[in-house]
Order: sequence, then C-alpha cells, then structure tokens
Amino acid sequence: MTSLSSYSIAAVFLLAAFQTRSLSADTKRMQDVATLLGIESANGSPASKEAEAAVARLVDRGLKSHPNLQTREAELQASRARVDAAQGTYQPKLQISANAVRQQIEDLKTDVKSRRDSHDINLVLRENLWRGGQDAGQVDLARQDQSLAEIRNVYEGEGLSFRIARVSLDYNFRFFRQLIDEASLVDAVELRSLADRKFNAGQVGKIDLHLTGMRESGSRAAAARAAIETRQAYLELLSALGPQEPSEALTQDIQALTKSALPIPSALPELKDIQTPTLNEQNSLIVQKRAEITLDQGYRGRYLPQIDLVGTVGRNNASSWLMENDDQKANSRSMDSTVQLQFSWNLWDRTQDYLIRAAAAEKNAATSEVNAVRHEANMEVQSLKAYIVDLHKSLSISRDAYRQAGELYDAQRKLYEAGVIGIQPLMDAEREKRDAIGTWHQSVHELQLSLLRWQALQKGYLTSGSIPSSEVARNN
Repeated sequence: MTSLSSYSIAAVFLLAAFQTRSLSADTKRMQDVATLLGIESANGSPASKEAEAAVARLVDRGLKSHPNLQTREAELQASRARVDAAQGTYQPKLQISANAVRQQIEDLKTDVKSRRDSHDINLVLRENLWRGGQDAGQVDLARQDQSLAEIRNVYEGEGLSFRIARVSLDYNFRFFRQLIDEASLVDAVELRSLADRKFNAGQVGKIDLHLTGMRESGSRAAAARAAIETRQAYLELLSALGPQEPSEALTQDIQALTKSALPIPSALPELKDIQTPTLNEQNSLIVQKRAEITLDQGYRGRYLPQIDLVGTVGRNNASSWLMENDDQKANSRSMDSTVQLQFSWNLWDRTQDYLIRAAAAEKNAATSEVNAVRHEANMEVQSLKAYIVDLHKSLSISRDAYRQAGELYDAQRKLYEAGVIGIQPLMDAEREKRDAIGTWHQSVHELQLSLLRWQALQKGYLTSGSIPSSEVARNN
C-alpha cells in the first residue's frame, strides 16, 4: 500500500517555498495556504473538483470489494432459502423406512427355543391438514426475516458509502490543517529570527527572545500533533476501504485529496423534510410486525388443535422355526396399507403460556423502538437543517476575520520593526491570523460533513443510529 510520506510531498515543497520568501511576505505565505483551502473560491478549483471526484471513486472501490457487503449478501440469500423452507410445510412429506429383525425366544417351562426373522419396508405419506394457521405464520416470519436481511444489506451499503466519504473528507481536512500549522511554524521561526536580530542590534531585551522562543516551541508541537492526526486519518481511510490490491489508480485517488481542499458549496441545497422513513425505522417496523406474528403464533399453538393425515403402505416378510428342527419353518408374507387421521390439542402447557407472555412484552418493546427511532430521525433532520444553515452563514464572518487578522499582522510587523511596539502585540496578531484561518477551515469541514450526513439521511441512512445483526434480529 502507498505510504503516507508520498502524500506529504506537496506540503514539503510548499513549506520550502514559504521559507524562501522575504520577511515582509508573511501574509502572502499564509495566503497561499488559504488559496489551497479555497477561501476565495467557493465553487472550487479544478484540483478541488478532482478531489471530489476522487472521493466518489474511492466509495465505488470500497463498495465493489468490501467483505462486509459480501457477508450481508450471503445473509440475504440464506433468508430467501428460509422462506422456501417455510413454504415447504404446505407440501406433503414422503418417507421410506426399512427394518430387519432377528428374534430368539426360549420357553422357560419347556426349554423349547425358537427363532423369528423378519424384514419390512414402508412408504409413509404425511400431510398437515390443519394447524390453526401456524404454517402461514411461519411463512410470514420467514418473509419478515428476508425483509430484515434486505434492509441490512442496503444499510450496510449506505453506511459503507458514508464512512468512506467521511474518512476521505477527514483525511483531506487533517492534511490541510497540518499545512496551516506548518505554515504557522514558519511564521513563528521568522519571528524568533527577527527578535534575535533586534536583540543583537541592542534594540530589544531578552524577554523578546524568550517570548518568541516559547511561541516557536508551541507551534512546533502543534505541527507535530497535526502530522500524527494526518497519519491516523490516512490509516482510517485505508481501513474503511477494506482489503485492496495496491494500484496506481488507488494511489492517485488518495493523492488527489492532498492537492486541494474539497469544494465549498456556494449555495446550500434545498433542505426539505425527509418524507420516507429511514432504514432504521423500516427495520424497527419489520421487527414490530415480526413480534406481532410471533405473538399470534403463540396463541394459535396454545389454543388451537392440529390435524394430520398419515398414509402408510408396507410389505413384510417373516420366518419362524424351532431351533432343534430347522426343517419346520413357517414363512409368511404380508402387505398392508393404513390411513390415519391424527388429532392433537394442547389442554395444559404452562411453558407455552409463559412464551406468550414474553411475546406480548417483546411486541410492546418493538412498538416503543419504532417511536424512539422515528423521534431520533425527526430530531436529526431538524438539528442538521439548523446547523447547516448556521455554518454556511458563519463562513463569510470567519473569512472576513481572517482577512482582518492578516492586515493586523502586517501592520503590527511594521510597527515592531520600527520599534514602536513590543513583541507581544505582534505575537498576538500572528496567533489571531492562524486561529482565524483555522476557524474558517474548521467551519468548512463541519459544513461539508453535515451536508454529507444530510445526503445520507435522504437515502434513509441515519448516521447516529444502528441496526442489529441478523442473528439478534432473528432471535427477537
């Protein structure tokens, strides 16, 4: 797999270019970073649009090969087979049986010994005439399980799409946050050099060296921390993609996330309320229906009789003789057929009574779960809508704050070089400049992530919820 170091080449060259600029070009240096972030171009540069296309390709790559999707597809096939098995109860069962018996008898009064050999073969046909609707109930349960498997299959696909897109967005964000911190480190190093020159010229005291040295150490620590977070985001992206064969196309798609920040929407999409139930709600509704069928099955099995028709055709061969005289054998052959009508009815079954009580409680729990999931989805919609609108409005505010912080830094730099002010106001201005672009970058990231969550919600995927595994759902 491609190493992370190859994705940092762009940052290395940019920082090398930053360090070769004159000391009067500090605002321009951070402005280059801002340009890569798209602070002046909401619609995005070609590199930004290519990064967006790379995210889509990474999602497609994960959907084609991730083992979790293969697991869900296998579970779906199994659920379809269980439906066929449940429908098989409507068909008669045909069985064949064969027996061979040797019997030795000794009369204790006369000490006469005899032997009997026999063998038979039977063909048995069994047909369930009536079970009080339990067979239909079993088919309904199997169909509900199939519906649950279909929901989980779709949920897994939507969840994987969301996760890959989210970690791609996070890797893009972390990479450029590292670039901001590294550019800020270059600013801090230059401030330290400036203070050192002024100290050697006798223009400032040692306090300026201490303050700028402290600022440089803090910036260096922040840049190191940002590099760690970028590395972790890269590894999380590889994990989300699942097992992948190394390829040039995969390398290029991941590298595209380091060329430019992902585009910022110039206008928000229409944020309409979600009309269709989420996948989580659909799953809960099926679980509720399944609980209702299970309860009904319990009542039918407890209080209704069962009638079966059994038909048998058999052939028997037997031989018997006294052991002292093998010549006197008695041979017999027979063929018989029987038709039985079997009637059964549970008059007393405390185990079934308690199972009915448990099924009723599970039905109530399933109904409550439906209401809880529906409420959670409604709150997610309202929360996301308000958050997206507020974040979009805040972008222009944080963009203006960044521009003003840059102008303040340039002004404070000139005043410090002229000896009008001390180093602290200049350091404060440098920090405000870095914090301003960091705030804008963070707001953009949260807006992009919120829009991603909104897109997932429109497809029925509630990012804050979950759907239980197939085994848990079947046991309920």
